[in-house]
Amino acid sequence: MPYRDPLSRRETIVLLSALGGTLLLKLMYLVFYSQAVPFYSVPMGDSAIYLDWAGRILGGDFWGLEEPFRVFYRAPLYPYLLALFLKVFGGSLLPVYVFQQLLGVLNLFMAFLIARRLFTFRAGIATIILGALYAPLSLLETKLVSVTLVITLLLLTAWLLLRAQESRARLHWLLAGLATGLGTLAWGGTIVLVPLVFLFWLFRRKQARFALVLLFGVGWFALVLPAFLHNTLVGNDLVLVNSNSGYTFYQGNNPASSGTIVHPPEVYEQTFGGKYLTGIGEQELFDRLYASRALERDSLKPSEASAFWLNRGLSWMKNHPGDFIRLEFQKLVLLLANTEFASNYHLSVEQDLVPFLLFLFVPFSLILALGVVGMVFTFRDRGRQWPVYLPVVATVLTLLVFYVGFRYRLPLVLPLAVFAGAGVDRVLARFSQRKFPWAELGLASVVLAVSWVLCSVPLRPRHAFVTALGYRNLGDIQFRAQGNAVKAKRALNKALALHEENDYFGRTVLSQDALSEVLTFRGDVFMAEGKLDSAIADFKRAWDATPQQVAPLSKLAFAWYRKGSAALDPRSDEGRAALDTALTFAGWWQRGDTTDIQPIALKGDIELARADTAAAVETYERLISGAPGFEAAYYVLGGIHLSRGELDRARETYTRLAQVDTAGARVRVALGDIELLRGDTVTAEAWFREAARKDTLGVEPARRLGVFLAGRGDQAGAAEAFGGIVSRVERNEEYRESLLGTPAVGLYLETKLRLAVSKMNLGEWDAAIAQCEDVLELAPEHPTARQLLEGANNRQVPKFILWP
Repeated sequence: MPYRDPLSRRETIVLLSALGGTLLLKLMYLVFYSQAVPFYSVPMGDSAIYLDWAGRILGGDFWGLEEPFRVFYRAPLYPYLLALFLKVFGGSLLPVYVFQQLLGVLNLFMAFLIARRLFTFRAGIATIILGALYAPLSLLETKLVSVTLVITLLLLTAWLLLRAQESRARLHWLLAGLATGLGTLAWGGTIVLVPLVFLFWLFRRKQARFALVLLFGVGWFALVLPAFLHNTLVGNDLVLVNSNSGYTFYQGNNPASSGTIVHPPEVYEQTFGGKYLTGIGEQELFDRLYASRALERDSLKPSEASAFWLNRGLSWMKNHPGDFIRLEFQKLVLLLANTEFASNYHLSVEQDLVPFLLFLFVPFSLILALGVVGMVFTFRDRGRQWPVYLPVVATVLTLLVFYVGFRYRLPLVLPLAVFAGAGVDRVLARFSQRKFPWAELGLASVVLAVSWVLCSVPLRPRHAFVTALGYRNLGDIQFRAQGNAVKAKRALNKALALHEENDYFGRTVLSQDALSEVLTFRGDVFMAEGKLDSAIADFKRAWDATPQQVAPLSKLAFAWYRKGSAALDPRSDEGRAALDTALTFAGWWQRGDTTDIQPIALKGDIELARADTAAAVETYERLISGAPGFEAAYYVLGGIHLSRGELDRARETYTRLAQVDTAGARVRVALGDIELLRGDTVTAEAWFREAARKDTLGVEPARRLGVFLAGRGDQAGAAEAFGGIVSRVERNEEYRESLLGTPAVGLYLETKLRLAVSKMNLGEWDAAIAQCEDVLELAPEHPTARQLLEGANNRQVPKFILWP
């Protein structure tokens, strides 16, 4: 019977204890997670996309969308909420995680309210306990993804509809529509609720007037209308909320589909810039690029690209009905399985890093089994329970239409836990009546066996492959973001072991691409450690796995170059052999992607390492001819000419660069130095002055002018140049503070001391003393500053000054 009476004091204490204990568990997990998992401070996958989107919003672009994509590709609510938190809390992610954990507790409380209203207080408490001990809920509350918010809005919709059918109040129907609208802005799958609500009315018209259901639709549309207007007016396209639905549909329904998220075969048909566009951040780009090429149209609207992929998926389903039926069966198996299939974040990987997660031991199978018991034994009351069935049915339909992953399955867990609470209550009631619940436990055992054994055991090899991807991501972030080579190698070794032990995908492009990435990442770690032979071995294996991709080949070329120029004597036979090998790989790399200038630059570096300056000059001339904006090539080429005493050719090279880099100060300093070597002090001074004008904040150009003037005996001009630098730096407090923590502070201190010398030569002793004392405040043991201060106090310019 429904339980609507006010809570007793004992029940209130039990409820608060359950919710308080849940919050404590979540906060304890957050503490352990923040210390052990790099994803806490370095979000990845969808989280990185949301964070970048929020950053653009805070940067002044209200829509946060990069040109030319002005239509929402993903549901937009979460990045705006994230931007708000970052604005209020100064960019810290901790308040976001804590807020999502509080939402998690609120979700359990709403599930309790629903279970208590439909069933009993005991059912509500059982719902809280099952949800609190289900690890994926807590895991994803500490990730920058929208699923926790989506669960809140789904439960809120169910609660409001539950109240609406009891009171028939217009406000509840409207609020339920508004909640569903917010849910649609947070996750596109929520839109399925709308036709389901109208379908309910069609079958149970006596329980609600159509006007009330229509009010629900009005509330929903009122919330999605701003997104639709943005896409129509700003993006010039008819897209309701977001435009990725067509491609997402094809991801789940294509010849390579296996029920969960995989890259469609088109991703591996061609490379873009020498690589496959497999990253989640590259999905939108690939979506549009491939569709544009296939349709032979340069300008394709997002809705047209989405329609292209939708039609491609529908065409595959129509032409391969048997494969489609098998695929839907695979999705059903994944949906029912106890296995938690990941997309970005992996439960098994984080359980390895945070053993505390193992205390959250309730598996999906148990919630499913008890939920089925609750549904079956309360089915006679389904007319009242339909609002709770709503998110379950909507999520199941969405997963069967698209694909299954534990993050996307999560919205059905708490509504299912409401029925699981009813199942627990039913079993306990039978025991209290001194009757053994044979039927209830028998049904639960069957469902448990189906989920835990029949559905999960066949998925183990595939799950191992997915777990390997998790360790790959972990190792990559541990190395690139945290600089921890030891932990990175440990994670990458685990990923590699899983690849070698499980051959689920065989030698498909997908498996070889994943293996290649693991080997490439580990090779990068070996390179950083100076273990060049190990790096070369990994890059070679990676290249063998994916000969179409440039990254392993380019890294292989660099590794051989490093070995020949750093680890070995370039003049030795072994060193020259290594450089010859690097040269060969650089040539192959260039043939693999003729638009890439890096292999040509590497060829020049190798020729320099081999002391073949004539060949290097030819290579860099060709590089500059093909890529006139590649500034580094001019500096290397000019340096070669200088080393060979070819001042005129060096001057010509740097003059060409000055024409390309019209705002550059560094090249003008180089031209001034060359003119000094040629003995043309007038032209040298002109270049130094132009360099100082080009760089109004930096230290080096004006410092070089001051050194030149001081050397010529123009102490007043030198003092003006040095004083200008010191004045600019000290007026700009933010720049000064940033300068003090870098090696460039040495130039700043030297500039102050050179100013002191100029002041001493001009007889301005007090000004010289002040500059020396300023330097000694920052560097108390500075020997030159002590020497100059002593000279200034004695009114004597030191004859010999050793500059640091």
